Amino acid sequence: MKNILSVFSFVCFILFLSSCNRGNTTWEPEFAFPIAKGELSFHDLEDSNDYLQLEGEVVEVHYYDTLAPLDLNELINLGDTLLEAAYTPGIGIGPLPFENATNIFTLDEDFDFNLDGALLRYGKVKSGSLRVIFESDVDGYLDLTYLLTGIELDGEPLSLLGQTEPASAAEPFTDELIVDISGYTLDFTGASGIERNTLTGELSLATSNSPAYTAQVYGSNLVTVKLELLDLEIEELRGYFGQWEREIDEEIVLDSLIYQGGTVYLKKTLASLEFINNFGVDAQVQLSELATLNSVTGNQVVLQTTELYNLVNISRAIETADAVIPSSVTFEFDGTSNLAEALSVTPNRLKLQGDAILNPLGDVSGGFDFFLDEYPFQMVADISFPLCASIEDLILVDTLALDLEREENIKALTLTAVLKNSFELGFDVEMFLPGVPEVFWQASIIPEVDGEATEHTITLELTESRLEEFYAASELIVKVIVNTTHSEEVKLLTADKIEILITGKVTYGVEI
Repeated sequence: MKNILSVFSFVCFILFLSSCNRGNTTWEPEFAFPIAKGELSFHDLEDSNDYLQLEGEVVEVHYYDTLAPLDLNELINLGDTLLEAAYTPGIGIGPLPFENATNIFTLDEDFDFNLDGALLRYGKVKSGSLRVIFESDVDGYLDLTYLLTGIELDGEPLSLLGQTEPASAAEPFTDELIVDISGYTLDFTGASGIERNTLTGELSLATSNSPAYTAQVYGSNLVTVKLELLDLEIEELRGYFGQWEREIDEEIVLDSLIYQGGTVYLKKTLASLEFINNFGVDAQVQLSELATLNSVTGNQVVLQTTELYNLVNISRAIETADAVIPSSVTFEFDGTSNLAEALSVTPNRLKLQGDAILNPLGDVSGGFDFFLDEYPFQMVADISFPLCASIEDLILVDTLALDLEREENIKALTLTAVLKNSFELGFDVEMFLPGVPEVFWQASIIPEVDGEATEHTITLELTESRLEEFYAASELIVKVIVNTTHSEEVKLLTADKIEILITGKVTYGVEI
């Protein structure tokens, strides 16, 4: 727009020189100016697309990604479970009067988790909170000190302080605390040190240290502590994780181009599917279906290769002093597979169905299963192929931001784009505005000929009414339909590019 403003200033200067003319004169001067010059190539995508390999002459695609990490937090649910421990004075019938600042009792109590066959001895919290609820029916003001010896940070147990007010069995007093326990360790071995799934808490109950307060305590009085772990994510877990089965039914979104359909016929493809077990547990996996899917067209291909749908046994990972050594099983998609057909539908989804079992033989580790958050169970796809293909109606769609400032005296604007195409591919290009069904700019761009780039000129006339549509729009939609000539296989080279020169011609309407 700076070029347009400069031209407009020149027009204003001419009008000033002509101000002695007493009659009304309409001027519609035209000025041409450059708008943009550049080139598009695969190197423009190199930083934003991790899968393009541009070292050789032919562009290659190497897709390596984790499709379905398995998180043990989903399997062993420590969070959102309410645990309860009840404490009684054990002092006879009563009532017994207690002066201020007098200890009534100190008692230990265990909290036991029901974990469906898992027997845990140690954990470390990555993030989460502990909700603590104190309830008392004692007729007096009490100070509570609650020491959770099973929850520690840097070797120090979690200590909580609470206060109660006079209450009764009919109307007990309730207080609540929420504490961030991120980074804390969990000792599930209880007071004896040999328990499993057990946290130990020690409650000290004393009358308030204020001289004005006393308490009447009965042997039947009850002080209850409730614990709830909220939004818990585990960083480390040790013990026996139990034997469980999980149904796999996933539809995974693949990182890919922004396309709406089409078919790409590939010939030379290499691919593998690897199960990587970083858990300290044995596992079995059996897939029932692995399919590529284009969610726009609905086209789907079920992958087939040797032994892909057989039952797979994957042994547990090994932990050393400074690392976890995983075990893995890999399926190779060789020449007998239908991988090329599966990729031809330009998939943006991967459908995965089957079953997985952890610890299929039970507690063979003797309670020494382990899980570290930074080492998940993974299923990894590794696909590579050179971009040598025949392409049929592959549709690519992208949006470009529009930033047009309104100029009242502009009557028309003509944009001319000159494109030089050195690709061995032809394109049909359409451009339109959101909400406006009419395609306002379209052209067919033919491939290079005998190694020489072809040149194409596209002109767009923007009248006053069309300028209003552009002013109102915030983006421009570009649709490219790609086909190879006569379904021939073409090579996409790293040196291929499209050179672009865009110029504008503006017409001003000024009356003097």
